[in-house]
Amino acid sequence: MPQFQQQKKGFSRVRVLSKDATRAYLLMVKKSKGRSLQALPGDIFQVDAETLKVLDENAIPYEVIEQK
Repeated sequence: MPQFQQQKKGFSRVRVLSKDATRAYLLMVKKSKGRSLQALPGDIFQVDAETLKVLDENAIPYEVIEQK
């Protein structure tokens, strides 16, 4: 069984630092109401562009993971 599912169109995978992961998750859930957010192992989140703006607005450092 693969660890990650296929990435949806219009979504990005981002890795957040461990110390900011809980705060980032709570902010993104509040903004998206859980609809456009998927939490993956290793502090990785699959989010849409609108939810990604929440990280920028709150100065939470993240790294976009490229699809292979």
